Amino acid sequence: MNSFNEHVTVLPLLAENEALKKQLTTAQEAVQTASESSKVSSSELMAENETLKNRLASAEALQRSFENSKIAELMEETQNLKKQLESANEAYQNAWESGKVAAAELVAENKSLKNQLVSAEEALKRASESNKKASQQSAKEVELHQLVGDLTRKLEIVERARRDQEFGLDRLQAQLGRVTEELTDTQRKLAHSENALQSSQSQLQTENSFQYGEKLNKYLGLLKQLKDSLDEEQSRCNSLGSWLNLTAQSGDVMEFEISELRRLLQEEQEHSVKMKTCLYSAVTMIHEILSDFKSLGEELEKVRADHAVKESHSLAYDEMQKKGFRERLDSLTAKLVEKEEALAISQRHLASLHEAVRLQNAEKEGSGEVKVLKEQVKNLSDEVHPF
Repeated sequence: MNSFNEHVTVLPLLAENEALKKQLTTAQEAVQTASESSKVSSSELMAENETLKNRLASAEALQRSFENSKIAELMEETQNLKKQLESANEAYQNAWESGKVAAAELVAENKSLKNQLVSAEEALKRASESNKKASQQSAKEVELHQLVGDLTRKLEIVERARRDQEFGLDRLQAQLGRVTEELTDTQRKLAHSENALQSSQSQLQTENSFQYGEKLNKYLGLLKQLKDSLDEEQSRCNSLGSWLNLTAQSGDVMEFEISELRRLLQEEQEHSVKMKTCLYSAVTMIHEILSDFKSLGEELEKVRADHAVKESHSLAYDEMQKKGFRERLDSLTAKLVEKEEALAISQRHLASLHEAVRLQNAEKEGSGEVKVLKEQVKNLSDEVHPF
């Protein structure tokens, strides 16, 4: 900035110097012209010439002093620049030396990194080979994990099936409740019919001419056998419900076992439907028999009433009434025999159904199919959860 200001200050002096030179040249030309043309006074011209020379000398001295000061400043600036250049050269040299050292360090570091890269590639290669070997060796573990996933999904399916089965069990329990109520009602009706039969038996035993005691006892035995069969079916249904509840609470059952249990449950339901149909037929038959017994009692009451009213009549009329009474009793006896035969047929059919169910259960227990399925489930559970 100082150099620029000094340069700006020198420019007017140089311009003034040039102007003075031009004036001097002009004056010299004027002197020459004047001496040649007008012969002006030499003293004036010399004085003016001296004045101009002095002014020119002053200007030249000023210019020289300025140039000297400028040169000194330039030389000082040059020295400063030289010093700065030396400092820069020294710094450059130091930087070069440090750069060489840093370059050597970088080369060494690069070499070390290359070695590390080679080692890493070799380690990666070995790791890849070991991973391949490990992946080959852990194929069984992968299969086990897949098996665990499959088992988890199957367990979810089993859980949903268990909830469905619980819903089905609730319905079965409701059906069992209704069947129990029907059985209770039937037992009540049977007790009522037994009382009616006992009453009828006591009434019929008074009639020495008719032998209905054995038939009524036999019929009571059949009714008792039917009652025992119904009680057995009720206990069997209760046992089936408890077994289904116990099976539903197990968390380690598999899908195929659930399918087997569903099949067994369906068979039991079909068997229950058959038994209900048979029971309904038996109950209907019992109702018909009770109705017939009621009709028989009413007829007996009518006969007794007619007999009491007509005792005062003649013996012929009495014999005719007795004949009619016998005919009616024979008709009722025929009806009783018919109903007894129908009940015997129904009882034989019920016994055949019981025998078929017993044989089927024995065959299942003999084959051990459910036991084998449970053993397979246990083995799979041990493989999935070894601890």
